[in-house]
Formats: sequence, C-alpha cells, structure tokens
Amino acid sequence: MDENDGLTVSIPAADEVITSEIFIIRGTPETLVEQGIVSDATNPRRALLSIAPDTRPRLDEDVNPTVIVWTVTQVVEDMTQAYYLVPLEDEWVFIRTQAPTEQFDEAQSQIFAPFLASFEVLEDIPLTEVFGSYR
Repeated sequence: MDENDGLTVSIPAADEVITSEIFIIRGTPETLVEQGIVSDATNPRRALLSIAPDTRPRLDEDVNPTVIVWTVTQVVEDMTQAYYLVPLEDEWVFIRTQAPTEQFDEAQSQIFAPFLASFEVLEDIPLTEVFGSYR
C-alpha cells in the first residue's frame, strides 16, 4: 500500500434495533481530496464545509479528550450523518457516522459516542492489527 493511499475502514454497526455505519479514512488532506472525501484541504473547518455547506463546523472537546476533533451533523434524505475530522501533524482522520434519522440519537448514544470516546490515533497503522494476517 502506498503511504499516500490512505486507509479506509467501513464498519456496519447494528444491534437488534439500530442499523448504522461508521466510515473511517486516514490520509493526507490532499489524499482525502483525491479520493473525493472532501473537496477542500485548506483546513479542517473548510474541509467539512465542502461536504456540508449549510452547516457550522465546530471544535468539539466532548467527543474525545485525547485529540482535537472538528465536527458537523447534517440530514441527507432519511439519514443523519455526523462528520468528524481529526487533524494530525501531516494527516487527517476523517470519520463519518450515519444512521436513519429516526434512530440517530439512539445510535449516537449507544454506538457512536462510545466508539469515538475510545478512539485512539496511532502514529503508525499496523495493518495486521486492522485487517488480521495478510500476504
């Protein structure tokens, strides 16, 4: 894997009642633009505005106390999506959580918030820890 390719993980998260998804990608700001995740790599706020132009991205200190997190939430059709952008020294970690709008608050409290609170940014990503053994 080329170091500029980024790392993408999509996690379907479901329990008996809630169907949701967590999408994660880590890469340089330019890589996130190249992959169509955002269309502005100037800064985290502008990057979030590029995908949710009718919103107000903000710093959210309650998401995870160990990292800086920019966040914004929007409704797209019948889905509510929350975007989180974690700026690192040379890379960004982009996280999108989504669930049907009528289930979003429950998904937020039961699935997304615990995941985001436990989120840890590693300096290097050991692919075997993400994907298991591979060749």
